[in-house]
Amino acid sequence: MADILKLKINPYREAGSVHDTGLADMIANIDTTPTVEEIVDDVKEYFYDHYFTSRSTESIPRESIGTIVARAVNLTTDFETYISSLEISDEAKKWLIKVANFMDQFQKYAYISDKNIFNFSLEFNGSVEELEDEILNSGLSEDRQILPLIGLAVLKSSYVYWKAVYENTGGSNAWFTWITATIGGIEVSEMDWKAVLKSDVKGAIVGSVQAFVNKETFQSIVVGGAAGSIATATKEISVQVFKFLQDTDGLLTGGEAAVAEASNAKKVTKRVVNVTTCASGYGVTLPKAKAGNAVFVKNNGAETCTIAATGSDTINGSSTTTIAAAAFKNFYCAVSNAWITD
Repeated sequence: MADILKLKINPYREAGSVHDTGLADMIANIDTTPTVEEIVDDVKEYFYDHYFTSRSTESIPRESIGTIVARAVNLTTDFETYISSLEISDEAKKWLIKVANFMDQFQKYAYISDKNIFNFSLEFNGSVEELEDEILNSGLSEDRQILPLIGLAVLKSSYVYWKAVYENTGGSNAWFTWITATIGGIEVSEMDWKAVLKSDVKGAIVGSVQAFVNKETFQSIVVGGAAGSIATATKEISVQVFKFLQDTDGLLTGGEAAVAEASNAKKVTKRVVNVTTCASGYGVTLPKAKAGNAVFVKNNGAETCTIAATGSDTINGSSTTTIAAAAFKNFYCAVSNAWITD
């Protein structure tokens, strides 16, 4: 009997598919630092102009999509308080919290030294399917299984979707380009992908709750879950990119004070850098050279400061250059991997 029960599958897998197509549409329309209002509007536009037009009926009234998405974005900021407020059993709430926190538990289980969460696809899929089995065989009523199962359906698709972004599958992934084209050159490895996946799940659960009427309204629940997850994932990515811009852009934060170190070990992270202390032969390393990046470095030390490029990058064709005491240089990158300076 146990083997037969194991054959059960998540009946809400469609939510993950809608999540993926919606995110593909989002990246074609968002700015570098979109506001929450702009994200909500873009999700509404996707469902209005694409998703609903391919179907004979609109499972959710058009005017409701904006409300569902806005609430998903806002209510996920204090997810557990929101779940606690729902008029469902403590057992049902427990499952929702468990699904929302899945990535925390998976992280502890899957990797200790390797911080790339996308190196564990088999373990991830196996763990998600085990949790789906637990829910399907938990004794929860069918209408109470819907919300955690939609969360897991979105999580499963989300992992595959963002893994493709991380790996730049095909060499032209639009989200990869959007993330890495920011001023300062954020790397996909610097993103907090666990936070992105958690935001996907929480948005799916809250969106499903907002669209939930009863178990017969299958399509509306799927749409609500997908819409919520699209918005919350986009918001999380945007917040991380904007924070990186604040951290790297000296025009926003006032610059970076750097103490030059042996072997140029200090890596510059902002666009305006003041080298405060420098011994002879010591220096700093520029960030990865990406087209459009610019860094201003002033040497306030009493000795010549060495400026090094990262990896195979060059500075005027060489791996290093120098800045005399009390002097400065502007570094500009017209093409990737090559800094130019005067």
